[in-house]
Amino acid sequence: MITRNDNYGSWLVAGLCLLAIFLWLIEPSAINRFDSAHWPASLGQILGLVGSVLLSVNFILSTRLKVLDRIFFGLNNVYQKHNLFGQLGLIALLLHPLFLLPKYTENAAQVVKFLWLGNTLAINLGTIALWSLVILVALTLYWRPKYHLWKLTHQFLGASLLLAGLHIWLIPSNTANFWPLRVYILVLIGLAIVAFAYRTLFGRWLIKKTQFKVLKINALSQDVIEIRLKLAAGEVFDFYPGQFVFLNFKSDQISSEAHPFSITSGPDDDFVSVTIKKLGDYTQHITKIKPGTLAEIEGPFGVFATPNKANQKQIWIGGGIGITPFVSMAKTLTADSPEVDLFYSIKTPQDAVYLDLFAKITSKLPDQFRVFPIYTDKQGFLTAKAINKVSVLKDKEIFICAPPIMIDSFKKQLIDLGVKTPSIHYEVFDL
Repeated sequence: MITRNDNYGSWLVAGLCLLAIFLWLIEPSAINRFDSAHWPASLGQILGLVGSVLLSVNFILSTRLKVLDRIFFGLNNVYQKHNLFGQLGLIALLLHPLFLLPKYTENAAQVVKFLWLGNTLAINLGTIALWSLVILVALTLYWRPKYHLWKLTHQFLGASLLLAGLHIWLIPSNTANFWPLRVYILVLIGLAIVAFAYRTLFGRWLIKKTQFKVLKINALSQDVIEIRLKLAAGEVFDFYPGQFVFLNFKSDQISSEAHPFSITSGPDDDFVSVTIKKLGDYTQHITKIKPGTLAEIEGPFGVFATPNKANQKQIWIGGGIGITPFVSMAKTLTADSPEVDLFYSIKTPQDAVYLDLFAKITSKLPDQFRVFPIYTDKQGFLTAKAINKVSVLKDKEIFICAPPIMIDSFKKQLIDLGVKTPSIHYEVFDL
């Protein structure tokens, strides 16, 4: 059984940063780098190296390569780390020139010149790279532009990365003087440029997508629809229950951007289905899709249900549209499956979906599958203590798919009740 370890990927990235610092430390130098005169510049150099590593890592994380899915235990974790490393890298790169000021400037005019243009080509390249990065990352993280503008900002980020690489290549520094450090940093930046080209510039040709046609659209509630897709001739698509895909439609009626949706079909179904709740600008227009519309799927992604293979009693907790991965997982249950108790938290009975399906599975497998709908408008919010009274939490694998605030709350509640962290598995539908 694979247990989740969100820190595995983080430790790997931390190791890449520490390796850069180690190579910097062993670079032969006659200067005492940490005396009172030189420590600001030394710290500035370290921050520049760490920022460069984190910037490079961020481009690699954006590729959606499935190996990253496994290293970070889920693509959603990859994106969360992408966001975190982007902010940390930006802070490090912003502080990098500030700590170099005492070494290269003596008055206000020189400070302005150093932080702006008017220096050597190598320094100017770094200045342009830094300020363009600041603007683009700030737009991405804090302005939250619509998809097409977000995509445009990411295309310009590649130019910032290239300028940063040229800055490191040309600047006379410890990186230039010590070839192991020089090669290490430039290889990372080179990999980042390749990752950027793979995903952003040449993705339409290099990234594998499976072709489908819309077979049927079912309205499950006022705000939730199920879209069934049929494989195009010659295509093959395999997935594990609980995984999700990036789906886009080839239609003039809706934007062509790809969005993540959990698979709700079972592996034995003769179609692939996703279930969508109308939550934002894109999903509000999803009903414009008609049968016969061409669709593309990238994926599948996710390792949410990998521990489902273990012979261990389980508790599933679905919040709202977070019920979707459990639909596919429920369809695969057999008489040999571990016992599963599903707690479905939803506002009203009118908002609930798939209860008829769950009831059919329960009637066939009464010893394996129990379902507990919780209607929060009448019963209040679902809690770990309430679950523990119905289905004892001890020694069970617990799976949660819900909004981020609900997952964070449940993680804390479960740990407070003595549930071990490796037994808590979660999927956040917040990509």
